[in-house]
Amino acid sequence: MKYLLQIIIILIIIIINMIQAHNLEFLTRLKEH
Repeated sequence: MKYLLQIIIILIIIIINMIQAHNLEFLTRLKEH
């Protein structure tokens, strides 16, 4: 169970990082226009 919990936490962190990177890209595109 410990390993499963660690994997879930890592996946959540990766997803949050992807969302943040996408949001930064979106904001920079808005600033260009």
